[in-house]
Amino acid sequence: MTITRPRQRTLFLCFGAFLVLAGMGIDAQIGSAYGSPSNATAVEETGPQIASKTKQALLVIFPYFSEMIFPEMRSVLESKGIKIVIASSTLDPVAGHEKMQITPDVSLAQVHIAKYDAIVFIQGYRYPGDNAETIRIAKECAAEGKVLGAIGMAINTLIKADLLKGKKVAGKSVSDFWIQKAEATVSDAPVERDGNIITAAGKGASTEFAEAIAAALTVGAN
Repeated sequence: MTITRPRQRTLFLCFGAFLVLAGMGIDAQIGSAYGSPSNATAVEETGPQIASKTKQALLVIFPYFSEMIFPEMRSVLESKGIKIVIASSTLDPVAGHEKMQITPDVSLAQVHIAKYDAIVFIQGYRYPGDNAETIRIAKECAAEGKVLGAIGMAINTLIKADLLKGKKVAGKSVSDFWIQKAEATVSDAPVERDGNIITAAGKGASTEFAEAIAAALTVGAN
């Protein structure tokens, strides 16, 4: 059978159109499998989705930590849906001032600020305010603009980190002399929040302190 030139040209055009349409179908399938730029925004997290992610608070303790403050802090924060991570200078069980023992999740040397939304230093009866790792952590936390808390004698960490200049700080647990020397203002309130720094006077303020930490972690607070 002989195919004339006009008919031959028509067949070639039809075959070319078929190839174009087939190619478009393949591209659509590939786009569906691997995601296309137009669909990328559909799977991106929205503001509310990001805000709903679980917040993490790092609680820093040392041997002889207050067994009145720590359990209350943990209970209140967890009741607000905040995940608690415990850090200390060792990964061995840390004894409280009476009977409690807590096994830390991470050592202070391994703490990376980016993982946490808040860092909270918990008072102890032998609290080492000049610990180099806690001072580092406090400085990095402040530099990142994250929530930074200290209760009772743990406020010494913030003093040593030179973070209290011009801040209002809850007194009664740390000598007013040292707070004033840090160029901060002593407050009679049991809990003070100045920016992202939250301080509390001591064990009697643990519940209010925990509530303040939780409030600072709510959407838009920090």
